[in-house]
Amino acid sequence: MPAIRVLNTARAQEITQKNLSQAELMNNLNQDFMTAFKDKNVENGVIFAGEDVNLIHQKQSAQQIINELAQGLEK
Repeated sequence: MPAIRVLNTARAQEITQKNLSQAELMNNLNQDFMTAFKDKNVENGVIFAGEDVNLIHQKQSAQQIINELAQGLEK
């Protein structure tokens, strides 16, 4: 099974506690992702993420991120 990374939400934690087959796991993840996307309910859904998601420690606007990147370039 390929590595799948998701945000640490309540629903993701709930799914990991179940003893699911690969097919059941993928079905749950896909359904929960679509539900979270459709309902705009990130906290109770499954949101796929990249391997460096653990490097994010705070919520920031796009403008804040761009400002930080620009400040880093100036140094």
